[in-house]
Amino acid sequence: MAVVQGSMTSRRGRCLCIGPGMPAVHPKRVAKVEIYGPSNSCDHIEVIVTLKGKGQKCLNNKSPQAWQMIQKFMKKSNKAQRK
Repeated sequence: MAVVQGSMTSRRGRCLCIGPGMPAVHPKRVAKVEIYGPSNSCDHIEVIVTLKGKGQKCLNNKSPQAWQMIQKFMKKSNKAQRK
């Protein structure tokens, strides 16, 4: 008999956003933006926006606002890797 124990490789466990998410959020209400790439447990990009005083919301990762945030993140990370 063999006993096999395993653990998840991702710290998040599964997708944080359920459903398509919001199409946009007013930029003045945004306190923080978190972008999670595809992983073993969730196969799509997730954009989570923390709002000033009202919790967190998921943005639709195909909306124009979410793509702008993803592009800004990619530019920053590319610049950091070049240094």
